[in-house]
Amino acid sequence: MPTPDTAAQIESATRALDRELRRLRISRAGRAELVAEVREDLRSAAGDGLTPEVLLGDVETFARESVAARGWTPRPRDSWSGTATALAGGAVALVVGYLLIEALHPLLTSWVELDGRYPAAGAALAYGVLSVAGLGGALAAFARFLTGRPAVRGSVARAAVLLPVATAGGVLAAAGFGRMEGYSTAPGVVVVEVLLVALPCAGALWLSRWWALRSAATGSVRSPEPVSAG
Repeated sequence: MPTPDTAAQIESATRALDRELRRLRISRAGRAELVAEVREDLRSAAGDGLTPEVLLGDVETFARESVAARGWTPRPRDSWSGTATALAGGAVALVVGYLLIEALHPLLTSWVELDGRYPAAGAALAYGVLSVAGLGGALAAFARFLTGRPAVRGSVARAAVLLPVATAGGVLAAAGFGRMEGYSTAPGVVVVEVLLVALPCAGALWLSRWWALRSAATGSVRSPEPVSAG
C-alpha cells in the first residue's frame, strides 16, 4: 500500500504524464485511459517499494514510447500553417488566372456591350475561371504541404468537399457585392471581395485538417495495445 509520500509522488508523476500527453495532442479519452492505467501500475509497484521515478524514468520519453506502442498518432499543430500555405497557393493561382484573363481580353471583348457595361454572363465567367484556378491551387498547395504528415489523405479528401462549398458561398457573396458596386476595381471593393472569399475558404481548410486529425486520433484510441509502466 502506498505511503502518503509515495501517493503524492504518484499523483505528481501522473499529472506530469497527462501534461506531456496533452502536449502531444493525444485525445482526452486516450489520455484518461493511459494515465489511469499507469496510476494503477504505480500504486501496485509502490507496495514493493518502487517509486514512480524508478518505474517511469524520464516522463517525456515514457509518454512518447507509450503513445508509439499503442499506435497513436500525436496530432501536429499544423492546421493554421497548412491553411496559410493553401491560401497562398490559391492566391498565386488566382494571380495566374487573372493574368490569363487579361491575356485573353481581346477574345472576351465580345462580352462587353456598347455602353461599357459587363453583362452578368461575362462577370460570371470571369469569377468562375478565377474560382477554379484558386480552388485548384489551394488544394494542390494543401496536399503538398501535408506530404509526409499524419492524416494527409483524410485532410485533402475533406478539403476537396468543404473547400468548393466555402468557395461557392464566398464567390456568390463577392459577386453580389461586386454587382452592387458596379463591378468596380477600386482597392476597397477588391479587398472586401477577396475577404468574402478568403475567410470561408480559410475556415474550410482549417476544419478539414482538424476533422481529419481528430478522426485519426479517435480511430487509433479504439484499439490500443497494452503498455506497462515497467
